[in-house]
Amino acid sequence: MSELKRFLKRSSVFLVIGAALFLALNARFESQITDSEELQYKELLHPEIKAGVVIFGSSHAAVGINPKHLQSEKRRVFNFAFGGADPIFYSNWLPLFWEHYPQPETVIYQVDWFLFRDVPYLQKKIEYDADFLALEKFWTLLGRSDINKKDLLLNRFILFQNRQSLQKLLWPSRGTECSPLALYYQGFCPTLCPTTQPGTIVAPLVEARRAAFLAQMAEFKKRGIEVIWVQTPEYLPGRQIDPAYQTELEELARRLEIPFLNYNTERADYFNYDQTHFIDWAHLNAQGADDFSKRLGQDLSSVEGWNS
Repeated sequence: MSELKRFLKRSSVFLVIGAALFLALNARFESQITDSEELQYKELLHPEIKAGVVIFGSSHAAVGINPKHLQSEKRRVFNFAFGGADPIFYSNWLPLFWEHYPQPETVIYQVDWFLFRDVPYLQKKIEYDADFLALEKFWTLLGRSDINKKDLLLNRFILFQNRQSLQKLLWPSRGTECSPLALYYQGFCPTLCPTTQPGTIVAPLVEARRAAFLAQMAEFKKRGIEVIWVQTPEYLPGRQIDPAYQTELEELARRLEIPFLNYNTERADYFNYDQTHFIDWAHLNAQGADDFSKRLGQDLSSVEGWNS
């Protein structure tokens, strides 16, 4: 029995030391590595801009809409769009927003023609942001049946997140910087690396995404928040889609009486055919985002209530 006790005691000491080393390394890497999403969560949880206009959406907005060209002395704008974010992600994210952020006057919701479709572009989950969440929220999510507990736990610690690329943690200056923070501005951070490829896209409807989206629109209306939909420009020669995907959004906007600025249909022009604006068929490059955001700022002035 004494041998067993000594073994257990030594094992306990080893586990404590190991846990302490792990937490120390994790804290070190967390303090060294910063990306645009970390800065977005910083504004969410500890508001400084306190924007009256916020932008939600996927990577098309995250890298394509620069708040600098939408704001004025009286209007502050912050971009809370995330790469790969779909309405289900925002269903889990918005409770954090309502709890921590001052209620905005206007939401610019960037919509994609594939917003309700089963495509590989909308894969972000709240589990992937576990390291940004307060411990109380983390434990709440851990107890939910619809949350992937493995993903939640692995993403809680940065060492687990990068377990297959630890070298990037040890030498963060090495490798290609796709989204340099030097270009970051109030949630917006342009990309220098292509993320998608052109091609014909046929995908089934995901009813849960549409239901989540409609619930968010109802919540905004209940709170008295003005909503404007925007579909950012795409390089039209680089894609082929079922026209019905586009039509369903336009019909939904009419039914909900929400202004819809669509830069791939009635607002499409030479911009959509100039490849120098794009990093791939779906995403604007830094200059394209700058030029488009200036145009969007001008066009928003014609939307009822924008200038009030």
